[in-house]
Amino acid sequence: MFADRNILVREKISEMLQILSNNEFIQVHKSFVISKKHIDKIEGNRINIGSFTIPISKTYKKHVIKLIK
Repeated sequence: MFADRNILVREKISEMLQILSNNEFIQVHKSFVISKKHIDKIEGNRINIGSFTIPISKTYKKHVIKLIK
């Protein structure tokens, strides 16, 4: 996701995470992978990145908090 455009990727998220395995990117939901350096704020089960709000699923919540610290 970019502020001015979306990029469609036809790979599985698990495959993309292997390609992006430099610990900069984390999966926060079954449909979302984000860059840690672009996180503005975490509020409850949501991450704010610019004007976008990304949900954090229960499945990934503990993992996200652990990686952010």
